[in-house]
Amino acid sequence: MGGVITGVPLVVFALILSAIPVIKLIHWAIDGEIEGGLVAVALVLYLGLLVSVMAGPNVVKIVALVLILGGALAFPLLGSAASAKQVEQMSDERLRSYVIALESNPNDPVARIALAQELEKRGDVEQAIEHLEWVLKEHPRLAFQHQRTLESWKRQLERRDTPDFFYCHMCHAEQLPGATHCAQCGAAFGTAEGMRERLYREGGPKAVIRGFVVTVLVVGLGTLALLELPSIVAGPIILGALIVGAVLFLGWVGGDIGKPAD
Repeated sequence: MGGVITGVPLVVFALILSAIPVIKLIHWAIDGEIEGGLVAVALVLYLGLLVSVMAGPNVVKIVALVLILGGALAFPLLGSAASAKQVEQMSDERLRSYVIALESNPNDPVARIALAQELEKRGDVEQAIEHLEWVLKEHPRLAFQHQRTLESWKRQLERRDTPDFFYCHMCHAEQLPGATHCAQCGAAFGTAEGMRERLYREGGPKAVIRGFVVTVLVVGLGTLALLELPSIVAGPIILGALIVGAVLFLGWVGGDIGKPAD
């Protein structure tokens, strides 16, 4: 009975994880980004992994589950990389088309404005400004539509050489880089004192009690769920949860540092 109880959560967990890459593969096949034969092979492999999780020996179950987990983590990253590559290729094609249009007609304001906008997206603000200034000089009637854009790009260029300011999490006053205390209200940044100030601002002891109650509930329910999994599977999950919790807590302690005032 214990093996059956342990096996059901494992199978459900594997099904949930495998759904991520399977859906991604089907989406790529519909969009024509991958051949249907490769998708079919991948689906058969995932089916074999699921069967291994359901009916294989313990070692095979663990290996199959690790492979499914690896696929669930890798496919979103592969999808993001593929999407970024596709966007970059489309951007290159647009840039080439604008350059070709200007080579055939250097006085085309539409192509030059489009080229300036594409250059600004790529971070080449200087050239973007040069092209847009030329357009507004040669075609003054377009200033009403694009003068604000030109001024915005110039401000963006000016801000490049200025230091990166950040903002106090208590009073939202602007702070110089490297400051450890707020120059206006004296709040501490990233220290035990800063944590106490944030606790006091968000409810003092009540905030601590609420956090304790929520933590106990989450840990208790999580422990009950993890008891159904083998220790070799539950161990990495617990370690990952602790790391994520520590990162979130440190981010909360840091407050809203870096966010501008509303």
